[in-house]
Amino acid sequence: NVFNKKSPKLIIEHIVNKANNSLSDPELLQVTVEDYLVSQTPEGELFDKAAVENMKSEVFVTRLTPPKNVRLSSQPPLASLS
Repeated sequence: NVFNKKSPKLIIEHIVNKANNSLSDPELLQVTVEDYLVSQTPEGELFDKAAVENMKSEVFVTRLTPPKNVRLSSQPPLASLS
């Protein structure tokens, strides 16, 4: 390209200006390390597998703990005193 041979300074200046404008975007400062790591996780793979383990243990504990409104005794309820 003739333009590239005659004006390399202009092209480099344009590239540097474009990079500076892109990198000075304030939204880039709001990206967390966790956001970056999530973006690097392969598609279809869960980033935080601990969440699944926590859910599994919560379900396990819930199954072991009877609900509060369930009667554990096999005796019939007391008749009301009226």
